[in-house]
Amino acid sequence: MGVAQAELVRISIVGRPQNHRDSSGEAKTKLQRGLRIVEESGKILKETLLEVVDNQLRDQTRPETQETYERLMTEGYSDQEARELIATVLSNEIFEMLKHKKPYDRERYVTMLRRLPRLPWESFDK
Repeated sequence: MGVAQAELVRISIVGRPQNHRDSSGEAKTKLQRGLRIVEESGKILKETLLEVVDNQLRDQTRPETQETYERLMTEGYSDQEARELIATVLSNEIFEMLKHKKPYDRERYVTMLRRLPRLPWESFDK
């Protein structure tokens, strides 16, 4: 998940940071508690996304996932790195679906897989 996407997730769960100059320290405590929730949610989200990738690889429901995994392994990425890169594309696709309130776009998903290891939010000219 990119910095911008992580910030959106954080804001959606915690809200915008409150004034840290609050003399009671209440705002800082709320922010710290919120960030812990985001961190835990992030772990669960990552585990879930990796499980989906593992299912796609095992069940071969998305041949392009297997092709991408094999290509990344050939390029020198570890099993974990390859799966995490694919999970990043999956998380981006879910984010786009929710943001634009549109169904899964297989063409976009496949395009982003083919661009790996370039991340979905990186520009084409990098």
